[in-house]
Amino acid sequence: MLVERDYPHANVIDGKIYVAGDSNSTSPDWMEVFDPKTQTWELVSSPPAEVRLLYDTISTSAGIEGKVHIFGSCNGLAYDTREGRWESADMEMDSEWVWFSYCVVENVIYVYNNEEFKWYDSTVRLWKVLKGLKGLPKFPRYTARLADFGGKMAVLWGRGVASSGYVDKIIWCAVIALERRSDQEIWGKVEWKEPVLKVPKSCSIDHALAATV
Repeated sequence: MLVERDYPHANVIDGKIYVAGDSNSTSPDWMEVFDPKTQTWELVSSPPAEVRLLYDTISTSAGIEGKVHIFGSCNGLAYDTREGRWESADMEMDSEWVWFSYCVVENVIYVYNNEEFKWYDSTVRLWKVLKGLKGLPKFPRYTARLADFGGKMAVLWGRGVASSGYVDKIIWCAVIALERRSDQEIWGKVEWKEPVLKVPKSCSIDHALAATV
């Protein structure tokens, strides 16, 4: 990268990688973009100083509908990659996903919170429950991680093994097919659910990413 960054936030939009964050919030090098086709990095204009987030307050980010959404403890920003401009982010979106497990599938953001899956309807600026979902056990939100799995949603979580005296845990994985039945409804169907790995109880899932090799 052009700038050395501690704990950067990266998102892929239209085939390019946008990396945000800097230890100096007044830096003009607050975001940069990598183009895999040309193998080059380029600096992106920084947001106005009056609305700029301090780097150490950024809690999460996501690429949705051509925009890099960034949220922190004080406010939210969005960078429109096609227009090349910054704007205030939708704070209703911030209320659910900042501190919980989330992923973006086909420009829709999904979260797992309070033992249920939700999705964000940007047209009415509300979180809605993912309907029709059956076949998954209840598990704490902090144990789950979500990922885009080729247009479906992959979910991973851990569960203690009673027979081991709970010194071991099993990592489970499920794949959920997503169907938009109307502008206001998205339904989910569990297509697959299996235990995939036994680990010590001290292990935790920090992040989930689906890759094709």
